[in-house]
Amino acid sequence: MLEISKLLHERAIDVALLQETLTGKRNASITGYTAFKCKCTDCRGLITYVRNNLVATQVPGPRVHGRTDAITLEVHKLGRKLTVTNLYNPPKHEISLEYDCTNINTHNVIAGDFNAKSQQWGYDSTDLSGHKIHELLNNSNLFCLQNKHTPPTLYHTGNGSQSRPDLTLITANLESHTQFQVLDDIGSDHRPILVTIALSEASGVTPKAPRRWSYTKANWPAYEAAVDTALMNLAVEDRDVDIIYGEITAAMLGEAKRFVPRTYPGVRQKRVWSQELNKLVLRRKRARRLAERKGTPEIRREYNRLCRATSELARRVRSEYWNAACAGMDLRAWRLLRNLEAKDTARTAAPLLSPRAPVSTVTKMAGLLNRNFAKISKPEKKSAMSKALNKERKRLKREPDEPQSQATCNAPFCLAELDRAISKCKNRKAPGPDKVTPEMVKHLGGIARGKLLEFMNRTWAESRLAGAWKSAIIVTR
Repeated sequence: MLEISKLLHERAIDVALLQETLTGKRNASITGYTAFKCKCTDCRGLITYVRNNLVATQVPGPRVHGRTDAITLEVHKLGRKLTVTNLYNPPKHEISLEYDCTNINTHNVIAGDFNAKSQQWGYDSTDLSGHKIHELLNNSNLFCLQNKHTPPTLYHTGNGSQSRPDLTLITANLESHTQFQVLDDIGSDHRPILVTIALSEASGVTPKAPRRWSYTKANWPAYEAAVDTALMNLAVEDRDVDIIYGEITAAMLGEAKRFVPRTYPGVRQKRVWSQELNKLVLRRKRARRLAERKGTPEIRREYNRLCRATSELARRVRSEYWNAACAGMDLRAWRLLRNLEAKDTARTAAPLLSPRAPVSTVTKMAGLLNRNFAKISKPEKKSAMSKALNKERKRLKREPDEPQSQATCNAPFCLAELDRAISKCKNRKAPGPDKVTPEMVKHLGGIARGKLLEFMNRTWAESRLAGAWKSAIIVTR
């Protein structure tokens, strides 16, 4: 599992289909992925891994009987739904796959270890399983990526033969958008197959998370000087308020892009690996390539020896890593135990179900939740204290204000009031529609704050609700 985990993270695999893992009831978790395991008691270990940032759910798939196993998932990415079926059929066993060809829609993938022989993908003859696969291909819009010219995936360590038992069936609409590649071995007699499907983005879907401001790495003195220079000659009088406001925000955002770096959010995870293990894996890969070309008994024995040595070293490296992590446990012991028990492991989000189909996009999810909450929400019952306070507010609103209060509320803002209001802003808060964050306002220089104060006093004087607006913002002067 160590090499599989390394491959998944290096290649950024979204969905991984594994057969014959033989994990049983043992823990088969991989950091950053959710494992969907077959529920059969006599299963050979069928597992589908899905990256945690995707939406996936297990659905009924093709009907299988006997020793043939299958797991079907609906995976949502970029607003598109992809139905993926992980299938395993044992050798010398007739595949029992019943698929309703009329229900095979677009964006379907069936892949796995079929163990079906056919002359189409390089075997000497076609067995019963191969005839069933041909019948499925002829009666549906499925297309097989493998043929007799594609690289073989299975290397028989006993007799040195090579074959293609691993097949990938896709619907016709994905054929022109799909590429596949046979990778180097990862410690198994089967080479992994990398299938890349270029899905188009649905309308209104953001392909990746937006970048975040890295305030700890910002050059705030340079930002302060640049904003002061940009707003030094800003004319506030006799101009449209919206234009002035746009120039102020544009100056702050423009200089922030220059002096405040932005990064994509992500989680850095430690990889259990070593230089010695890396060298041994490279030796094993070279031995397999040599065995596939020549196939002499001595070379096959050397390849088998390197496979055993790699597995033993991987187990030792993993054990040493955990021994080193547990050696210095102090107050972090309970947190480490919770991580070992995988209680806080992230899972893929289940899609919301609408009357028509599953909903995966953020906009549709928000609309569905709003409609359902609106049906069950009830007006909050006001307490006696709340009713009394509302009554007192209405009474005070009807009474005329004192001359001193009116003079205080109608006075222009001062720089101390602006600084006090800025200091109360909390960091790490989401910006408003103008995209300006509290950190950008807090690091304004004296010239920029003076221009901002001048702009506030002008809008304050032109506002019809000056008294009510200012009394709501400035509590005490």
